[in-house]
Amino acid sequence: MHTRRSRRLRAALLGAILAVAPQLLPAQSGLLEWPRVTVAAHLDSTGALHVRETQTIRFTGDWNGGERYFDLRGGQEVALHSLTRLDSGETGEGRALRAGDLARVDEFDWTDSRTLRWRGRLPEDPPFDRVLRTYTLVYTYQQLLRFENGKGYSFDHDFGIGARMSPIEDYSLTFTMDSVWATDLPMPLRVEHIVVPADSVIVLTVPLRFLGAGRPSGVFHGATSSARLAIASALGVFALVLLIVHFAREAQLGRFRRIPDHRSITPEWLKEHVFSMLPEVAGAAWDENTSAAEVGAVLARLVQEGKLSSEVKTEKLWIFSNEILHLKLEVRRNVLTEHERALIDGLFQKHEDTTDTQRVRERYKKTGFNPANLIKPHLERALEAATGAGTKTSARRTAILAVTAIACMIIGAMQRVEEIPMSLLAVFVSLFALVVATGLATAYRHAASIGVITALLVVVPVSVFAVAFAAFALYLPLQAGFFTWLGIALWGAMLTQSVANSAYTRHAPERIALRQRLMAARRFFVEQLRSPAPQLQDAWYPYLIAFGLGRSVDKWFRAFAGTAAARSTSALGRTASSGGSMSSGSGGWSGFGGGGGFSGAGASASFASAVGGMAAAVSAPSSSSGGSRGGGGSSGGGRSGGW
Repeated sequence: MHTRRSRRLRAALLGAILAVAPQLLPAQSGLLEWPRVTVAAHLDSTGALHVRETQTIRFTGDWNGGERYFDLRGGQEVALHSLTRLDSGETGEGRALRAGDLARVDEFDWTDSRTLRWRGRLPEDPPFDRVLRTYTLVYTYQQLLRFENGKGYSFDHDFGIGARMSPIEDYSLTFTMDSVWATDLPMPLRVEHIVVPADSVIVLTVPLRFLGAGRPSGVFHGATSSARLAIASALGVFALVLLIVHFAREAQLGRFRRIPDHRSITPEWLKEHVFSMLPEVAGAAWDENTSAAEVGAVLARLVQEGKLSSEVKTEKLWIFSNEILHLKLEVRRNVLTEHERALIDGLFQKHEDTTDTQRVRERYKKTGFNPANLIKPHLERALEAATGAGTKTSARRTAILAVTAIACMIIGAMQRVEEIPMSLLAVFVSLFALVVATGLATAYRHAASIGVITALLVVVPVSVFAVAFAAFALYLPLQAGFFTWLGIALWGAMLTQSVANSAYTRHAPERIALRQRLMAARRFFVEQLRSPAPQLQDAWYPYLIAFGLGRSVDKWFRAFAGTAAARSTSALGRTASSGGSMSSGSGGWSGFGGGGGFSGAGASASFASAVGGMAAAVSAPSSSSGGSRGGGGSSGGGRSGGW
């Protein structure tokens, strides 16, 4: 009984195993094997490689037929002359396959520019069962050789048939070449009856010398060395001439003139060169920028002239404090100058004569507000009237160079599409140099005075590009046509011109000289604020605000006012009156008490800080709204198999 049950149990287990065995065993329907591959290749006098490749393939499973992938790169082309199926594995009559749409057996077609397929079985036919098929492919490679500039030619080709799951059991190769080619290797080269492991390559590398007349027509040589040298030299000459012209112009404008020594400044010098203009105009001129400092200078001057009265109140919230500036208009608006009226109309409501920092911010919290924009055009016109209009640079030459460069690159790409990556790489890499160089050039342009050596730093990024281009064109083994090289060089010239345009000074010589004098005056004020007893006057406060030194004044007051203010003298003996003229006065320097003679100001409340809050821009609220194949250094190879 026990034995009978055991037998029935074993039979049931065996049946279960047999039922699932097909799912557990590895499938055999996708097996391809290469018992033999024979290749005969000949390099002709033009540099074209003629190949006769015979593959014996063992098909197992439901394959449609065979496939050959040609790994082409760098402008290489392949032309198929014939595809033949032999009636037996090695000999016998051949049957030429027909070009078609792969609908019938013994038809072939290209699925893309590199993949060739041929049909050996219809979908309704039984699967292959270790069926041997032998195919002979006759084809020619063009543009296979590489011209090594000054070093002859290089043949570097993979004669394998690419990735395979199975080894080639018997592989033979014969390589010959025309007599116009010479090499130190023995010819012909033969490899006979070797086993090639799966996924292995068969790379043949041969250095060659051409003994024929002229150059082989089947090899791309690119622009000649002399042409590349001429293009690189022209780019260098262009950059050098542009640099010489630029620095000659800058020197003529006085850009390299040294800023006057602040230690030599006298009361008469300040009267002539600083206090002869409104503080806000001086502030806009020294740094070429109209911002909160100039707005604060206007307000401080109007308070000083009695057209405004001010009071600074400190509001505290827990451990934080906020200084609020309160202003009252003491005169009718029609007596104000144009830019004063524009600023007052922006800060005060139409029929009101009082305002404060909080009311201004509340008024513009939805639209945004920058008071500096109200006075900027007026200050710029005042500066042009005083110093003359400058010159504007033209982008015409830059545009012409850019269009011509792109046109040349397009022509080069039309002649040889493989040159597109080279052009794109040069363009995109150079854009990084352009960003850096433009930033340096803009900083250079805004500097009041700059040394020649420092100015040369502006051209460093462009010079690096020019040197890199020269090395790229003359020494690297890269082959490209004349138009591609010319396009890249013109693109470099465009970059150079663009950077030069960014560096060109737009102002007249008088404006440049004015900025240099104002820079000297600012340095004088900075040095004085480092002293416990500075030679300053309270009446100059709007000028210090315009030069962005309001916080420095507050810092001085906190550090020295308690002990040093009493010792302060009117060493310069003069104060500034409204309108920018100088008048005698005892005045002296008190550090403004955090605001000086401005009402409501004291040691606990800073007029400079408060007026800065009033002059700062009000930001508007932001809105929101809802298969390529890799390859190594060798040509050829690819893949052969089934589909």
